[in-house]
Amino acid sequence: MTIMINEVSLSGGTIFEIRGTDDRTGVWCLGGGMAQMTGIGVLQRANMLVVKSVWLCLPPGEGWYPALGSEPAYIEFTYIYNPAEDVLQDDWGNIMSRVP
Repeated sequence: MTIMINEVSLSGGTIFEIRGTDDRTGVWCLGGGMAQMTGIGVLQRANMLVVKSVWLCLPPGEGWYPALGSEPAYIEFTYIYNPAEDVLQDDWGNIMSRVP
Protein backbone atom coordinates (compact mmCIF):
# COMPACT_ATOMS: atom_id res chain seq x y z
CA MET A 1 0.00 0.00 0.00
CA THR A 2 1.20 3.47 -0.85
CA ILE A 3 -0.20 6.60 0.78
CA MET A 4 0.60 10.19 -0.25
CA ILE A 5 -0.28 13.03 2.10
CA ASN A 6 -0.10 16.59 0.80
CA GLU A 7 -0.89 19.75 2.74
CA VAL A 8 -3.58 21.99 1.25
CA SER A 9 -1.47 25.13 0.89
CA LEU A 10 -3.96 27.72 2.16
CA SER A 11 -5.04 25.65 5.18
CA GLY A 12 -2.24 26.70 7.49
CA GLY A 13 -1.18 23.09 8.02
CA THR A 14 -4.57 21.76 9.11
CA ILE A 15 -6.10 20.18 5.97
CA PHE A 16 -4.43 17.48 3.87
CA GLU A 17 -5.22 15.70 0.61
CA ILE A 18 -4.79 11.93 0.96
CA ARG A 19 -4.24 9.60 -2.01
CA GLY A 20 -3.47 5.93 -1.88
CA THR A 21 -3.09 2.74 -3.87
CA ASP A 22 -3.37 -0.85 -2.71
CA ASP A 23 -2.19 -3.72 -4.90
CA ARG A 24 -3.10 -6.44 -2.35
CA THR A 25 -6.80 -5.89 -1.79
CA GLY A 26 -7.62 -9.56 -1.28
CA VAL A 27 -11.33 -10.26 -1.43
CA TRP A 28 -12.69 -6.72 -1.04
CA CYS A 29 -12.01 -5.93 -4.73
CA LEU A 30 -13.37 -8.60 -7.05
CA GLY A 31 -10.53 -10.66 -8.47
CA GLY A 32 -8.04 -9.12 -6.03
CA GLY A 33 -7.35 -6.19 -8.34
CA MET A 34 -5.75 -2.91 -7.37
CA ALA A 35 -7.63 -0.07 -5.69
CA GLN A 36 -7.20 3.69 -5.46
CA MET A 37 -8.17 5.89 -2.52
CA THR A 38 -8.95 9.59 -2.37
CA GLY A 39 -9.59 11.42 0.86
CA ILE A 40 -9.25 14.50 2.97
CA GLY A 41 -7.59 14.69 6.37
CA VAL A 42 -7.95 17.24 9.15
CA LEU A 43 -5.23 17.68 11.76
CA GLN A 44 -6.82 17.29 15.21
CA ARG A 45 -3.71 17.41 17.38
CA ALA A 46 -0.04 17.85 16.64
CA ASN A 47 0.21 14.16 15.66
CA MET A 48 -3.36 13.01 14.82
CA LEU A 49 -4.87 13.21 11.31
CA VAL A 50 -8.57 12.30 10.97
CA VAL A 51 -9.30 11.08 7.43
CA LYS A 52 -12.49 10.52 5.43
CA SER A 53 -11.90 8.64 2.18
CA VAL A 54 -13.37 6.46 -0.57
CA TRP A 55 -11.80 3.47 -2.35
CA LEU A 56 -12.32 2.63 -6.02
CA CYS A 57 -11.52 -0.91 -7.18
CA LEU A 58 -9.75 -1.02 -10.53
CA PRO A 59 -10.15 -3.74 -13.20
CA PRO A 60 -10.75 -6.61 -12.93
CA GLY A 61 -12.65 -5.70 -9.74
CA GLU A 62 -14.22 -2.45 -10.86
CA GLY A 63 -16.51 -0.40 -8.66
CA TRP A 64 -16.63 1.50 -5.43
CA TYR A 65 -15.74 -0.23 -2.21
CA PRO A 66 -17.55 -2.19 -0.74
CA ALA A 67 -19.22 -3.81 -3.79
CA LEU A 68 -19.47 -3.58 -7.56
CA GLY A 69 -22.32 -1.27 -8.50
CA SER A 70 -22.67 0.19 -5.01
CA GLU A 71 -22.52 3.81 -3.99
CA PRO A 72 -19.18 4.95 -2.54
CA ALA A 73 -18.74 4.00 1.11
CA TYR A 74 -16.92 6.65 3.08
CA ILE A 75 -14.31 5.22 5.38
CA GLU A 76 -13.29 7.26 8.39
CA PHE A 77 -10.04 6.50 10.18
CA THR A 78 -7.19 8.15 12.05
CA TYR A 79 -3.46 8.29 11.47
CA ILE A 80 -1.25 8.84 14.51
CA TYR A 81 2.25 10.11 13.78
CA ASN A 82 5.12 8.81 15.91
CA PRO A 83 7.95 11.35 15.49
CA ALA A 84 10.50 9.21 17.38
CA GLU A 85 10.22 6.49 14.71
CA ASP A 86 8.96 8.73 11.85
CA VAL A 87 5.99 6.41 11.14
CA LEU A 88 2.19 6.61 10.84
CA GLN A 89 -0.14 4.11 12.47
CA ASP A 90 -3.79 3.75 11.47
CA ASP A 91 -6.81 2.51 13.44
CA TRP A 92 -6.21 -1.07 12.32
CA GLY A 93 -2.63 -1.16 13.60
CA ASN A 94 -0.96 -0.82 10.19
CA ILE A 95 2.35 1.00 10.44
CA MET A 96 3.57 3.02 7.47
CA SER A 97 6.99 4.56 6.98
CA ARG A 98 8.39 7.05 4.51
CA VAL A 99 9.84 5.84 1.25
CA PRO A 100 13.24 7.48 0.69
